[in-house]
Amino acid sequence: MNTTTRMSLNLTYDSGDPECQVTLPLISSDVFEMLFGAATDTLDPTSVDFDSSSSALTVVLASEGYPAGPIKGKVVHGLQEALNEQSYRHSWVNVAGVSKDDSGVLISSGGRVLSCTAMAGSLRDAQVSAYQLLNNIDLEGSHFRTDIGFPSILRRIILTQQHIHQIRVKRVLIGISDCI
Repeated sequence: MNTTTRMSLNLTYDSGDPECQVTLPLISSDVFEMLFGAATDTLDPTSVDFDSSSSALTVVLASEGYPAGPIKGKVVHGLQEALNEQSYRHSWVNVAGVSKDDSGVLISSGGRVLSCTAMAGSLRDAQVSAYQLLNNIDLEGSHFRTDIGFPSILRRIILTQQHIHQIRVKRVLIGISDCI
């Protein structure tokens, strides 16, 4: 009987998923080595490093009718310009449901048309950059969430405000104790 306990890792890697598009750029380890290690059962999970000085945020642009019945074939205005001006590790477009029509114009061809991803020193700055990039792209009838990142940003603001309040209370208490 083999008494060795073997742990397994179930890794689903889909570069089209927004979760992957926002996480992968934050990995500072060699991604090829990680994938090779996972494939050959030699991955050391403690050797995966992340860029702790950056935050990243991704916003998905969905076509009209998504998810039930996405409308395809509409021109994606501003996409080519965004692709020409993108800068990896700052702001860029991940193209998903986009193809070219017979005349070479970029058109929607799926439900999740594209996502705009940005990295910055703070989550708020990444959010601003991602939405700025997205606002330069127009697809008739499309929609996207406008609240991406806000829960985390709001939580940080609340924690900061609580910390400031605690400091003020401590200062008042110190002032009172100095008077006694």
